Amino acid sequence: MGEIVGIVFFVVFYKIIEAILEHRLKVKILKAPFDKENFKLLGNQFNNIVDETTNKWKSLKWAIVAIFGGIGLMVIEMISIEVYPDHKFDLDHSFAAIGLESAFIGLGFLIYFLIVFFYDKKKKQ
Repeated sequence: MGEIVGIVFFVVFYKIIEAILEHRLKVKILKAPFDKENFKLLGNQFNNIVDETTNKWKSLKWAIVAIFGGIGLMVIEMISIEVYPDHKFDLDHSFAAIGLESAFIGLGFLIYFLIVFFYDKKKKQ
């Protein structure tokens, strides 16, 4: 019981310190004149303005990965029904299922990369 109290105390103490420091940073940002140099404290997220095409590429990437992940799950289900009609993949055969799903997700990333690569190549010509 003592360990739990210590952990809870530490987490609460950490969150209080984090909130205070975050508040101080926000106050400094608001008091500073609007200058691009002042935003370097927050990292590169304000230096590069995200345009609409970047968001479209991100959406395309995750759509392709999700589709190929779903196809991988369907293939695993079909294989498990054909090979093991009485039961699904159990613990002894789970590594095959994980490997197959990883291969399909990797294939989705590869297809996304090829789409972006050839689009950029075509755009540069």
